[in-house]
Amino acid sequence: MDSLDKYDSLERAKKLIQDNTPTSLRYACLELRYCIESICHAKLKLYEKHLTNSDFETWKPKKILETLQEYDPLVWEDSEVAFFSEKSDGTRGDFLIGGKHTNLPIGILKRHYYKLGRFLHIPTLSQQKNGVMSSHDLKSYLESLLPAISATVSNVMDCNMALVAECKCKDCGNIIIRNIDSLKNKPVAICTNEECKAEYDVTVADDKTIWKKRELDFECPKCKKKNYFGAHLLTDGKVINCFSCSSKFVFFQKWHYQELPEKKT
Repeated sequence: MDSLDKYDSLERAKKLIQDNTPTSLRYACLELRYCIESICHAKLKLYEKHLTNSDFETWKPKKILETLQEYDPLVWEDSEVAFFSEKSDGTRGDFLIGGKHTNLPIGILKRHYYKLGRFLHIPTLSQQKNGVMSSHDLKSYLESLLPAISATVSNVMDCNMALVAECKCKDCGNIIIRNIDSLKNKPVAICTNEECKAEYDVTVADDKTIWKKRELDFECPKCKKKNYFGAHLLTDGKVINCFSCSSKFVFFQKWHYQELPEKKT
């Protein structure tokens, strides 16, 4: 079996694009998808110690993208790293090593990965009726992706030195881990347990965090006791049991309308 390493996949894709036949171009799409998947898996391993889901080794690119962005919104941004020696007085010494890391643009991950997949299937009847992309246009499209993918593959270093905060989910007990810098920009965290998804508002002060679960409350009309439940559970038609008397209530949305004011010309 051919190597699925990102370097080898990229080189095979380049050769297939050069061959420039309808068949070779389709296989080039496959190799570029392999390359993108390999990049995603490498990034996932970098954050492995901060992931609490035991099944993360089975995740596909879409899941990897969503989870890592939830952990760190800047995970796919380019970065520069430099390491220096430390002098005896604690000040910075000589430069040791450093470099720039080029990440795969988010557009390629979100849009082009799936677009490449469409060329691996027989076009639908509707697509055949409306016309499919010519080999010339497909070759041009694939060549337009190569610079960004090649720049990412050629990286010699990547690292994760994020300062993180942890919180035990009140609902499921899952440990939620988030990058503190990202929490300063987006002070919201969602439990990564797929069966939970509890939401938390996080306040960061002096690199310390205060986690507050997003909850709603209502008073049971029968026993007059206060009930609290996660805001993430509130959906149209959701049935809630009173914690005190076990009476059941259904929540539903009400639609409202109002006249829009005329735009002033």
